[in-house]
This record gives sequence, C-alpha cells and structure tokens, in this order.
Amino acid sequence: MPASCSPRDDKLPTKHDDIHQSESVSRHCAEWNYYGQGPSKWHEQYPVAKGQRQSPIDISTDKVEFDQTLSDNPLKVSYSNNCCQSVTNTGASFQVAVDGARAGTEISGGPLDSTYKLVQFHAHWGHGGNEGSEHTVNGVTYPAELHLVHWNTKYKDVTEAVDKPDGLAVIGIFFTMGEEHAGFKPITDLFSTVPRKTDKVDMKFKFDPACLLPAERDYWTYLGSLTTPPLHESVTWIVMKDPVEVSAEQLGALRSLLWETPSGEGQMCNNYRPPQPLQGRLVRASYTEEARIEDIIPAVILGALAIGVGTILTVSMIRTKRWL
Repeated sequence: MPASCSPRDDKLPTKHDDIHQSESVSRHCAEWNYYGQGPSKWHEQYPVAKGQRQSPIDISTDKVEFDQTLSDNPLKVSYSNNCCQSVTNTGASFQVAVDGARAGTEISGGPLDSTYKLVQFHAHWGHGGNEGSEHTVNGVTYPAELHLVHWNTKYKDVTEAVDKPDGLAVIGIFFTMGEEHAGFKPITDLFSTVPRKTDKVDMKFKFDPACLLPAERDYWTYLGSLTTPPLHESVTWIVMKDPVEVSAEQLGALRSLLWETPSGEGQMCNNYRPPQPLQGRLVRASYTEEARIEDIIPAVILGALAIGVGTILTVSMIRTKRWL
C-alpha cells in the first residue's frame, strides 16, 4: 500500500538508508526531488538556486507598489476550449499539455511586452490543512497553487525561450478549500487513470483553462524563476490576488497521485518549494485597495437598495391585502 502523506522532512537520507534502497529508487534519488535531496539541497546540483531572482517569494502586501501602467494596460487572457491535449503524471505533479499551435492559448498586456503562449499547467500542494502553496501572502499559505506556464513568442519555441530572462510568463492561482470547482472537476476526475509516474491519458473533451482563473483579475507581478530545477531565472510571475475555491475531494484527488520515495511508492504531497529571498526585487500590484473598495461599495449599495425596495413592496402588498 502506498505511504500516506505526512509533513515533509528535507533532511538527506543517511548512508545506511541508501544501502537499503533498490537500484531504481537510488537512481531516482540522485535526481532532484521534494524529500531527501529536497529544495534545501537543490543548490548543490543547481547553483542558481541561490541566485538573485529565485521563486517563489512571500508577497508582503504593505511593500508592493501599485503600477498604474498595469491598470491602464490590462492583462489579456485569450484561451479556448480546444487547446488542452492530455494529462500526465510527471512524478512531481500532474501536467496538462497544451497545443500551442491552436488559436486560443495567448496572454498579453499587463507586465508583458509581447505575446506569450500557454504550453502547460500543473499544481503544487501539501499534505493537508493550508500548507501547499509555493507563494505566500504576508506569510499565509494556501492548500495548493496552480501554475499556467507560457513562453514568449519572440523566440522560436519554448525550448529556446525557457532560459531567457523574458522567456516565460507564469500565472499563479491559489486554491482554497470550499465548494467544488465545476470547471476543474473534469481534470481531477482523470487522476485515477494516471496514478503513477509517466502515466498519461488523452483529454477527449473540451476544456477552457480560463475557467481556472478567479473572477477578479487583480494580481501581483515580479521577475523570478522556475520553482523546480533547473530553476532558470526566466519567469515573469503574475500571481492572482484572489484564490479560487476547490473542494476537499478535489484536494484529495491531487494527493491521490503517486510518486517514488526512498521507501517506495507513496502519495504525492508537499511538492512545493518554500519562499526564497526577495533580494531587493520590486513586486508590483495591478490594483489599489482603495480601488477595490470603490468597486465593492456600489455593489453593496445596490444590494441594500434592492433589499429595501423588496421590503417596501412586501409591506405594501400586505397592507393592500388587509383592505381587500
């Protein structure tokens, strides 16, 4: 039976433990992973792990700067429902592959100087509770974080773009536990068909990745890196402010995926990198709290007016009936 999820231990296995590992597991442990040679040890194989623009980061909201240009030039997301091809268990997450040759895979505007095409999306999650997101906000974590990965079309393809300073753009979306996400359900329903590393299933239904975005498109942006090796410092991060609700069952579906561990097959969890030093980088916001309040107040007033009018009409009808 696969080992269940438990809090992560980033300590390296001892030599004694190595002796009792199978050959296949030993080979796997020589690669990067989230246990044993976990994130705290990645710099030994990938020195850039201690670089100047590593991700994820903790977003301190009292230190972000509102950038009017982000508001004046809104982020444009042009996805379609016929771009997703397959779901694969990569051994570190699930990954939905996207056909970039099709129309409806682009984002532009906001912090981006050119058009970027969606190539894949995946997620990171914890073993339970609110632990699991890679980015944090004022030190607060979420149960999971979705990453929509795009490449800059000024380059020939994603392979050429992946290590360029402006090569990639990733939209990060926090998942919080709540109601079932109807849009995400067709994806999580496929996880039972890809339980193990390299398992792959074709998507025989239409799926629009835009359904995973929050209703409000306010975001933070900064220059960072991939959060997994090779950790290229090539990412313009766009982290959505508002989380998206998914159900406990959908979070459980994420944790039902399997991966290889030093002790054998186990439930996939804690596949996240902790926040890295900001190193003086600027984090910009596409919104101000004042603007958000200004947007909310009219809706609240309209709601109150509607309730008031409804109450008046009800009272009026009751009084009228008394005279009939």
